[in-house]
Amino acid sequence: MKMHHLEEEEVKAVMEKVLVAVGDAELDADKVEEIFKLSKVDPEGFLNCKSNEVQEKQVNFEIDESKGVRFFDPFNFYTKGIYKDMDGWSVWTVDNLKEPWEYE
Repeated sequence: MKMHHLEEEEVKAVMEKVLVAVGDAELDADKVEEIFKLSKVDPEGFLNCKSNEVQEKQVNFEIDESKGVRFFDPFNFYTKGIYKDMDGWSVWTVDNLKEPWEYE
């Protein structure tokens, strides 16, 4: 099951930023932070999560030009229970708009 909480225009805005970030030779920290903020994830908390011993080996994120940004936050410390897929990884892309689940 996929979930997301963003409107179509918000998803498009994030995907535009993702394409720019992925197109660069290296991921720029400011661009990543902007992507996190647009996707409504706590960027500072998420990027500092490695200091949390419960999550240090498990939490992560990936940025992909076709998938957008995915977060692995099994304990929902920073993503507040949104962006979940069956494997524990968060998933949201334009495809998710076809299946508009909401987090309650």
